[in-house]
Amino acid sequence: MVVFVQILPLVAGLFLLIEALTKMGVTRWLTILLNAGAAQSANRTAWAPILR
Repeated sequence: MVVFVQILPLVAGLFLLIEALTKMGVTRWLTILLNAGAAQSANRTAWAPILR
């Protein structure tokens, strides 16, 4: 029971942090950035054997 009481505020704080980031648009920006990186990664991976 003691561990649960200690972890509960951390979990609640995490939810508050994520909600604040969502309201500021940071999560949308990160989604765009990660999608762009994933698209480039696939292209670079396909060319990697040729470039060496």
